[in-house]
Amino acid sequence: MKQPDLLRNFFKKTLVKQLILIGLVVAAFFFLLNLNYRLSSVFTNRRTVETLQTEVVALYATDIALRTEIAEVQSEHAVEEFSREAGYIQAQDVPVAVVGIEGDLPDLSVPDEPAVTRTYENWELWMYLLFGKVFP
Repeated sequence: MKQPDLLRNFFKKTLVKQLILIGLVVAAFFFLLNLNYRLSSVFTNRRTVETLQTEVVALYATDIALRTEIAEVQSEHAVEEFSREAGYIQAQDVPVAVVGIEGDLPDLSVPDEPAVTRTYENWELWMYLLFGKVFP
């Protein structure tokens, strides 16, 4: 009787060991699967970052080119050349620089008048909502 008990105990112990080993293999499989997913997302994100960095560099270059073009267009020489081509200035005209007037300058700004507001009573608002006009 001892021999079958020994065999049963041996098979029980080996079965437990095999189940533990199978569980560890399955856990390692899912761990590696998750690791593979994370690595692929890292590589995808790196490619995206590199693409975006390239686009940012291109946009900086475009910004510099546009700022240079704006500075050139706003220069005196470019304005004078455009004016001559458009016919605003004749070939014999001499540009005149206006010198500022010394002393007190008159105030040419338009004063901001406060908007006339009226507070309406509650019944006046209801009348406006119901009838579409304000009664005095």
